[in-house]
Amino acid sequence: MSRSAFALYCDDIREEINGKSSLMGVYEGNLVVESLPVRLPKLCVVIFSRFSPDNPVKTFKVTVESNGEVIASIPDTETDYNSHFNEDDFADNHSLINIKTNVIFSPFVINEDGTLQAKIFLDDELIDCEPLHIRAKNKNK
Repeated sequence: MSRSAFALYCDDIREEINGKSSLMGVYEGNLVVESLPVRLPKLCVVIFSRFSPDNPVKTFKVTVESNGEVIASIPDTETDYNSHFNEDDFADNHSLINIKTNVIFSPFVINEDGTLQAKIFLDDELIDCEPLHIRAKNKNK
């Protein structure tokens, strides 16, 4: 299995009992506001990356870009997965390691139409996640 990643964009993340997360107000590719500029109380990006323990990741880095400009970066992180997992963890054919990374902007100011995009670097491999397209319903003239 190759390495993969995807991102979800939402209004809020709530950490629940037993390691669950509830995502509130999940956007399906577009965030449409009445007019610009607008200040959202919060905007969250949840990035999931996965890879096989046979092809482990030594470092990973997450960035979030707004219209091509990096607005958040989680620096390279050294990982040692051998110390966190053992063979029994993969005995049930769920042999993927998953990493979830939350990036929370509060507040989040939108001044113009554009895109918000998460990118993840697994070692030297860049994976672009699908962007969130942001636009105003009513254009100010």
